[in-house]
Amino acid sequence: MHEGKQKIDKVVYSLDELPNLVVLESNLTGIVVAVPKQTMEFFLSQRIYALNPYWEYSKLLEVNEVLQIAKCLQLLGVGLECKVDDKLIKKVARYVLIYAENIQLMNFLTASESMIIQNDRKGETLRDFLSYALPFLMSIRSIYDQIQKEPKPELLAKMLILCIQNGINPF
Repeated sequence: MHEGKQKIDKVVYSLDELPNLVVLESNLTGIVVAVPKQTMEFFLSQRIYALNPYWEYSKLLEVNEVLQIAKCLQLLGVGLECKVDDKLIKKVARYVLIYAENIQLMNFLTASESMIIQNDRKGETLRDFLSYALPFLMSIRSIYDQIQKEPKPELLAKMLILCIQNGINPF
């Protein structure tokens, strides 16, 4: 959230603790914009808004957890089996989903602002973005749901590959 020149103590927020109109600073122009919480809820299924969703900044994962998952995915990549605690797979999957959703929210806000700057009265910029973003979000949420039922490293790899194919790299 826009904090002006004040020190930011908190970097991850539950949507429940935010007001109905959230004030953010634009990534595109630096202009302060107001975003309805309903818009954020649409993008953030886990109800987590992160100023910077990257794991190290947001503290959503610890270094040892990232290293464990990286080692596991490396083993899978060369056709070997890996064993990782189910809780860790679920936690990392949740992080990946939170990261991807927050990036898509930021992209939506940028596309919205770009539409205004370009005087795109037909909303083509936004329509183009949503035609890509919505199927991506539905797919990644579907994989996340599968992982919650059956936490397999292969499903986590599938989730990460989908992110990377869509220009989103959580790690």
